[in-house]
Amino acid sequence: MIKTTIIILSLFFSIAGWACDSVLREFSRDCAIQDQLNSIRARLLKQNINLDDVAEYRALRFIDRKSWEEAKVKGLAVELIYPPAPLTWQIWDGGIRRVFNDNGALNRNILDKEVTINEAIISALNHKLLSDGINSVKDKKSNAQLYPGQYRTPDMLGVGFCTEVGPDYQSVVNDAIGSAARFQQRWEAMVGFSLASALVKSTGGSIEKFQRSFLPDLTIVNSSCNRGNGFKRDVFINYIESPQVMDRMQALSLFIKINLELFQRHKPVLAPIEFAAFVQKWLIFIHPFSDGNGRTSRAVQDLILTNFNLPFAPAGDLQDDVLTSFEKYLERTYNKMESMLAVLSDCATLIERNQYQNKDLPQCRVLAH
Repeated sequence: MIKTTIIILSLFFSIAGWACDSVLREFSRDCAIQDQLNSIRARLLKQNINLDDVAEYRALRFIDRKSWEEAKVKGLAVELIYPPAPLTWQIWDGGIRRVFNDNGALNRNILDKEVTINEAIISALNHKLLSDGINSVKDKKSNAQLYPGQYRTPDMLGVGFCTEVGPDYQSVVNDAIGSAARFQQRWEAMVGFSLASALVKSTGGSIEKFQRSFLPDLTIVNSSCNRGNGFKRDVFINYIESPQVMDRMQALSLFIKINLELFQRHKPVLAPIEFAAFVQKWLIFIHPFSDGNGRTSRAVQDLILTNFNLPFAPAGDLQDDVLTSFEKYLERTYNKMESMLAVLSDCATLIERNQYQNKDLPQCRVLAH
């Protein structure tokens, strides 16, 4: 009777999603996502297909959903979506593959106590995603004096963006800032100390210097702005001022380090997906580089996720990362991950049944290197 009960309980926990890694088991949603990812990978591998090469998974790490859907309708190859084509795609794709597929330092397990994600590694990521060592890609608005991987210099002014957020734009900005404050309050209550005090202890300086480290400091500088082509938007919003960039990067690096140490000690306070999503959003708030901040923040997020054996974030579905409250953004991150995995599961089923047609289902296509 006891033996039968144990078998039944084992089957129950397996069905309930307890097949995931032990570090995820107290985070049921992350656990279920990992289980589904492992299942899809294994199913595709039986068909000699690497999940990382399936279009819906690989393309959406870089390409926004609207552009991706338009390209699928037009039959446009992914490498031709963004100008200068195909260089922009090739440099990003080559860079992201070097980060995640080679044996370099960035590919080592960040749960190993000798490895972390700090300002130097984030700079190296930005360089890898913007330059192949010969060619570089930067958008037309970039500061030409800064090279890939170089942080903003203190003398850079007016680093921000035009956005159309309607007549209540101030409340939208306030909510984005407030959500970071709510996250800070909750996290510091869970760990039992303030990040500012930890920064003073590890780097020196006054506590006032670091008290606002979590907050985006988005400031509205114009009630309207014009991009020079007659296209008017509602407001221009500045990111964190350039002289504060390196202080904020120190804060972000220490936040990452503290949370990784908590996972190493099996005492995490954040689910891995929540941890990775907040790091990505925080890096966007800082906006430390002249170009490639989006793709760099996504690479940092993916570096965290892949070390927990979780899927890459579908960046193409997560474009509104600055002016969205973190609570809404985190829920959207989970939803988009789950939707992406549902599509990939359908692709695996069609491939297994030999019903996949490349022309009709470009999202299931295996992209060439």
